[in-house]
Amino acid sequence: MIRKDLLMKYPLYEYVLIIIPTLIGILGGYWIVRNNWHRYGLLFFISGAVGTGLCYLFIVLRFYSFPDRPLHGHLIVPAFVMFTFIPFTVVAGVRYSPKIWSWKIPFYWVLVHLAIVSEMLLIQYTNIFTFTFGWDLWDSYTLW
Repeated sequence: MIRKDLLMKYPLYEYVLIIIPTLIGILGGYWIVRNNWHRYGLLFFISGAVGTGLCYLFIVLRFYSFPDRPLHGHLIVPAFVMFTFIPFTVVAGVRYSPKIWSWKIPFYWVLVHLAIVSEMLLIQYTNIFTFTFGWDLWDSYTLW
């Protein structure tokens, strides 16, 4: 007989959408941070802490929520992604930023648009992320 508490609570693709970015964040973060631990390691840690803090604040203010949180139990913030993938994108953005200033703005625009498209896809096709209290994609875009 199969125990019901061992069955997956969420759809498989939602677990994959948490595991893959977490692994990319861990491996990619390690790959970049190993070059200069003091500079990139500190930035990785600070961006993870600030990102998680802002995410928690916006959840408390009821701007958005995470109804399905695979692998996170009772945490209201998707901590694995916030402490791995988000800092990895920040560190990668700093590490691989173009040297020529005229290319920096388009480079960061691409990063922001990738984040917004990710949010839009999560909202449209999963129950991991939802906007509440009048917060919408434009507010999120403006904040980024």
